[in-house]
Amino acid sequence: MALASRIQAVEFGINRYFGKPCRGCGGTLRIVSSGHCVICRRTKERKRYRPMSLAVKTLLRQRRCLGFEKNRHQPMTPEKIVWMKLWGRSRATKARQRKERKMAEAKRLPGWARTPEQRQAIEKIYACCRAMTELTGEAYEVDHAYPLRGKKVSGLHVAENLQVLPAYVNWTKSNKEFLTC
Repeated sequence: MALASRIQAVEFGINRYFGKPCRGCGGTLRIVSSGHCVICRRTKERKRYRPMSLAVKTLLRQRRCLGFEKNRHQPMTPEKIVWMKLWGRSRATKARQRKERKMAEAKRLPGWARTPEQRQAIEKIYACCRAMTELTGEAYEVDHAYPLRGKKVSGLHVAENLQVLPAYVNWTKSNKEFLTC
């Protein structure tokens, strides 16, 4: 009966017909071109094109910034973030990113900062970072207060632009300007 009704609707040039009950809502009104239920299709379209509220957008942005796992409502622990940072990518990806990072640092090291004193100052900051990691057991990283590849401003790879931060703070900071006092 439903097939005959659809054929009749095509013959008469009608774009809707009554067919078998929908599994989702139980409605019988269907679209001729696709055979889909009209009520379920409207509901699906409303959900698809409904604009997100500012609160939902803010919540999603916070979850991305704070390192939430997919399909979870719990933030990742600092240990999980460290694991994902160290082991969550392929070796080739990590090697490529290391190479890009070294090239960016070399590019952002000005001529006046290539002196032995400047290099020693930078090495002291990295040594301090390693010592803090060993003493506290928490992962620390050396960060550029003004990022090397920032969107608005680009910093230099000099001792005055380096700061030691906990690893999870550095990863949530990402490529943004963040100064510690």
